[in-house]
Amino acid sequence: MIAFTPTEWSSWLTEVVRETPSNTNGAVEVVVGVQGSWIVHSTRTAEQILFSHGEVEAFRHGVLAGEFDRDAMLNDAGLLAQAS
Repeated sequence: MIAFTPTEWSSWLTEVVRETPSNTNGAVEVVVGVQGSWIVHSTRTAEQILFSHGEVEAFRHGVLAGEFDRDAMLNDAGLLAQAS
């Protein structure tokens, strides 16, 4: 598991949408591998996750659809006011 602060998560989602993992979000660094795969490394731990090109694209489409918006998820769960 790789942990993100809310600010890091927002920055990471922007990188995903733009398809430009710039490694400036503070939580992860991305190495683009063969055939468009991404190797995502935590900047704090030894954790790394490999995503195939198809998984990267599915995640990107989910981000574009708002499926990973932190505030929307908390609001849907009735937790937004508690997290602020």
